[in-house]
Parts: sequence; structure tokens; C-alpha cells
Amino acid sequence: MKILFVVDTLDDGGAGRVVSRLSNEMIKNNDISILTLKSKNVKYNINDKINHYHIDDFFKKKYKTKIASIKNVMLLDCSDIVLSFLSKINLYCILACKSLKKKIIVSERNDPRKKPNSFFKRIIRNLLYKKADGWVFQTENAKNYFSSKIKNNGVIILNPLENKIPYRENVDKNKIVCVGRLVKQKNYKMAIDSFKLVKEKMPGVKLYIYGDGPEKENISLYISQNMLNDSVILMGNVDNIYDKIKDSNLFIMTSLYEGLPNALMEALAIGIPCVSTNESNGGAKRLISNGENGYLVEIGDTSDFSNKMIDALTIDNEKFSNNGIKIREYTDVESVAINWMDYIKKVLNKV
Repeated sequence: MKILFVVDTLDDGGAGRVVSRLSNEMIKNNDISILTLKSKNVKYNINDKINHYHIDDFFKKKYKTKIASIKNVMLLDCSDIVLSFLSKINLYCILACKSLKKKIIVSERNDPRKKPNSFFKRIIRNLLYKKADGWVFQTENAKNYFSSKIKNNGVIILNPLENKIPYRENVDKNKIVCVGRLVKQKNYKMAIDSFKLVKEKMPGVKLYIYGDGPEKENISLYISQNMLNDSVILMGNVDNIYDKIKDSNLFIMTSLYEGLPNALMEALAIGIPCVSTNESNGGAKRLISNGENGYLVEIGDTSDFSNKMIDALTIDNEKFSNNGIKIREYTDVESVAINWMDYIKKVLNKV
């Protein structure tokens, strides 16, 4: 089978990471191509047999030119089906595919109630999504947002984990980590506020924040205003993130909303105890059984969040670590790729 993935970039972000893992697995039995629309740089490992197309300055082009440029790649690639990731890209790909009478599965990667930010754009998305042939979601909350046609025919498929994820070792009892882009969605002020309360009771702890983004300056200023420069460290983007965090005693996530958070999945798989907000899309709730492999806390409740951090650092640490790694049993890349291929075959066979 010939499959074309379409995504923004293979240089950063969760969607690109998922596409790279799926394509590397699917190439074993299929002909795989990837089209990127934002950046042609490749950070994730990609099998040499995978074709990589890129459209320069895609988002600077006029609307009709965007559709035409995607169609040109599709005509060149001659794929049997298109797998499109991220709502903005999904819309362009749906229009291109329909004009070529090509089948398309769209993957919704975030909370559809919150993204896109514009109400008008959400309406347009909801209308155009009905023209797709298949729909893949990460949570029930996301799937249930859409029309009955989409709800009844869409599927939930979890993100695949890499096989090379290490286990926790040489634990630094004072090391707490966050991993994610520095954007408002991640709600880092709550993480810093909660950490400050923990530090009052456990003076030796430090918070390491891995990631970069437009909110870096604001977050750095907030750290300074709270006189936490020595204990909250912005680490930026790093290579080999697993090696950087596998000695951590706690992972925290304070997002307002997510799709299915890769960083949280990976922390659980490593065996790092986790505390997360019960973000609006249900991704964290899909991964964490409250009190079994981590804690879920309501958004904005810094007092409860800090208390749960202390519990996870101390009395529940070993239990959460042992239970967290069980996520490996159902998110290995081979199993997830099979789920995708089963759904692709169903969509292609649908009249």
C-alpha cells in the first residue's frame, strides 16, 4: 500500500514525532511518503526508504496556491490514501483530496473545543471534516465533540511510544521536571506556583523545564519575580531528552488542554511518578488512573497540586513508578501501527 503522511514538521512537536514513529514502522510492509508544510528540517529519525516532500513557504502562499501545491505533491506521489495531521493542515488536505477523488483520514491532535482559536475557523473545520473519509482521535472527549457521522465512524488510537525509551535509574530525589513547548496552553505559571509551595516544605527540590517557545521571556520573568532563579531552571530544547530526565523523581504537567500528551506518556513509560492537571480534553485522564500511577488535579488548584507533588515525591513514589511503566504494554509502536493499518483498510474498502 502507498501512504502519504502530511504534517507541519519533522523538526519539533508531538505530531511530527508520531508521524516519524508510525512511518518507520509502516515502511516495513508499505510504500511511505511524508509531506511537511512548515519546516523541511528533520530532527526525528526517518528510514532512508521514506520519501520526504516539502513545500517551501507554504503558509505564506495564497489560499488557492496552497491547495494547488498540495495537489501537485499528491499527483506526483500517487498514494492510495492520505493521512493528515493537525486541524489547520487537515482542511487544506481535505480540499485537495476531494478534488482528486483521493481518500483521506484526518487526525485531530488537540482539544477541538479550543483549537483553532477562532470560533469561525472551528465552524469551517467542523463542516469540512464531514468530507473526510476517516477520523482518528486521541480521546473520547475529542471524538464526542463532532457530529454523529464522525463520532460513529471515527476511532481512538493512542500515540506510539519508542522502543528505546529507558527505565528510571540513579534517581535524584530532589529533581522535578516539566517537558513541553513554552506556550500559554502549558500553563507554566501554575507549575511554578505549585513548585514554590513544595519548596517551602522541601527546600532541596529543583524544577527543570525542558522546551522552548514564545512564552520563554514571560516565564523567565515570572521565575525571577518569585525569586526562584536558583531552583527553577529553563533548560531549552535538548537532544536525548530521555537521558536528561530518567533520573527524575517527579514529572509534572499543568496544561489547560492537550491532545494526548506525548511527554506525559513517555514519563510514565520511563517510570517517573507523575502529577498532572485534569486538562479539558481528557488526554491526561486517559493516561493516569488517579492514585494508581499518578495524580490528577483540577486546573488552578495550586494548593492541591503542591500537596499531590509532595505525596508523589515521597509516600507514593515507588507505587506510581511501578504502575506507570505498564503503559508500555499497549502503546508500543508495532501495536499502534497495526491499529492504524486496520482502520486504513476499513476506510479504503468503504464504498
